[in-house]
Amino acid sequence: MDGLRVDSLPVVDNAGYFVGTVERSRLTASLILEVVNRLEPQTAD
Repeated sequence: MDGLRVDSLPVVDNAGYFVGTVERSRLTASLILEVVNRLEPQTAD
């Protein structure tokens, strides 16, 4: 995204059909949340 200087990119499925877009802010937030979830100790419920 930085190299293209855009804030959103198209998303395609395995067949190459357009299925939507991904925004930089949502992608960044998702990555941060995933890292935090993996770093937190797992608790038994």
